Amino acid sequence: MAKPETPYKPNWQTIKAVGQKIRLIRQKKKLSIYQLSNASGLHFVSVSNIENGHKNLTVSTLYDLAKGLKVRAAELLV
Repeated sequence: MAKPETPYKPNWQTIKAVGQKIRLIRQKKKLSIYQLSNASGLHFVSVSNIENGHKNLTVSTLYDLAKGLKVRAAELLV
C-alpha cells in the first residue's frame, strides 16, 4: 500500500529572509517598489508581499525580480 503524501509546508523563515534580501538590494539601488514592479513585470502588491515574507515565490518570480534588480538570481538567495 502506498504511503500517504505529506503536505508541503513552506519554510516561512527562509521565505522572509529572501524577501528581506530583495528589499535590501532594492533599497541599495534606490528603487521604489513601483520601479521594481515595472522592471520585473510583477504587480507591486506581489513585490510588497514577497519583501514582507507574506508570499512564497516561484523560481520564475525569483528570476523576474533578479532581472528587475539587474543581479543574478543567486544573489537573492540567503
